Amino acid sequence: MTDTIETNYQPLHKAILSIKGEVGRMQKDTPISAASGRDYSVVGYEQIIAKLAPLFLKYGINVYPSVVEESSWDTYRERVDNGILVKTRETHFAKVIVDYKICDTTGVSETVRMVGESENDNDKSMSAALSFAWKY
Repeated sequence: MTDTIETNYQPLHKAILSIKGEVGRMQKDTPISAASGRDYSVVGYEQIIAKLAPLFLKYGINVYPSVVEESSWDTYRERVDNGILVKTRETHFAKVIVDYKICDTTGVSETVRMVGESENDNDKSMSAALSFAWKY
C-alpha cells in the first residue's frame, strides 16, 4: 500500500498561510544540557521537517537554499607547560548566511535570507549553523 498526498496547490502567499495554519504551535521536544548548567528544550529539527515536508508537497511548495556567505573560526586556550606555550583549541564557531528561494507550482517565488550561527567544541559547528538557518 502506498501513501498518497492530497494536493491543494495555491498561489505562494496563500499556500504559506495555509501551511502556517496547519502546522500550528510546535512543542519544544529536544532537551539541551548546557555546560553552564542551564538545561532547556528546543523545537527539534526532525520535528520541523516531519511537519513541513508533507505540507510542502500538499501545497506545491519547493525551497531552494543557496549559501551566500560562510565563515568559521576557532578560539584557543593558552597555558605554559614546562616553559612551553601550549595552545589548545577550545571552541569552534561557524556562521552562514543562506538565501532560501521559496517557489510555488506557478513559478512565483520569494527569497528569504536567514543567518545561522553555532558554537561547538567539535567539527559539527558548520552543519549546526546550516541547520539553524533552515530551522528559523
